[in-house]
Amino acid sequence: MFANRQLLDDRTREVEFYKNTLQGFRKGDVIFDIGANEGHKTDIFLRLGVKVVAAEPGEANQEVLRQRFLKHRLAPKTVNI
Repeated sequence: MFANRQLLDDRTREVEFYKNTLQGFRKGDVIFDIGANEGHKTDIFLRLGVKVVAAEPGEANQEVLRQRFLKHRLAPKTVNI
């Protein structure tokens, strides 16, 4: 097995938590991720189909966000950094 099963299970529970918490949000709505860091929550929000404004003051983390969601993708994600 190549993946840590506990990490995968934790990630699944976290996505379900936000899906339940953000039930009123619809595809295309906007969520602000303040202090986005490397984008772990940004990724969850994008999986829910919303647009994300990821506010991150750290230049190194901003570049991580760009690499993760905008660069090197066939279709950039719906995120503004």
